[in-house]
Amino acid sequence: MLYRVRKKIQRHFKINIFICILMFTVFTAGVSAGSSNFVLTEENSDVILSYFKNKGNFEAVVTDSFFKNIRIIFIIFISGMSVAGIPVILYTLFSRGVSLGAGVCALISVSESSYVGIILNLLPQIVFLILAVMIISYYGFTFSCFLCTRVFFGKSRYPKRDVSVITFAIVFLISALCCFLSALCEGWFIPV
Repeated sequence: MLYRVRKKIQRHFKINIFICILMFTVFTAGVSAGSSNFVLTEENSDVILSYFKNKGNFEAVVTDSFFKNIRIIFIIFISGMSVAGIPVILYTLFSRGVSLGAGVCALISVSESSYVGIILNLLPQIVFLILAVMIISYYGFTFSCFLCTRVFFGKSRYPKRDVSVITFAIVFLISALCCFLSALCEGWFIPV
């Protein structure tokens, strides 16, 4: 059973290696653009430092972070179920990368801790968030490509059993769980 699942996943990724490379490239370009174009002004520094000084309780931070992240996941999920999902998913993935790159640069710029301490505090949160965004983006893009080829060409190179709404919904739930774990890490580890 486990062998069949592993083979199915390998075959699925082998068919869609271009999509995997595209998702990684767009997200990496976003992180690079966010970190290279970040400029710390005195106003930005005051806002970030006041957040750490007036940080709310654990539940408020977790709730706020979870709903911000789940909103992004839901946008990708809904757009992935339409023909117009391809550009929306690419834009959302790029903008999330820009946000992540600028956010990490902002924390490094204003923090008085060592860089290693900052990275170790941010690492669990970032890993769960990237995992959630990349998984839902990949399946949303694949599902949207499937719909495009069905609508415009009448056939698809994807077997129907590989692209289903049920699988996409399960992926959404897994991504939502990763968003929740990311929010827990943010509430627990921040401020650095």
